[in-house]
Amino acid sequence: MGRTQSQWENVVGADSASLKIVKTYTYIESLTDSVQIVVTK
Repeated sequence: MGRTQSQWENVVGADSASLKIVKTYTYIESLTDSVQIVVTK
């Protein structure tokens, strides 16, 4: 679910401000996925 972090880095490239936002979003998304896995069990 969602992109991997390396794919996001390739999309964003050298824009470090966007990269920071993307890394934060990816982290939050992975937490959300973990919560959903726990809830569905």
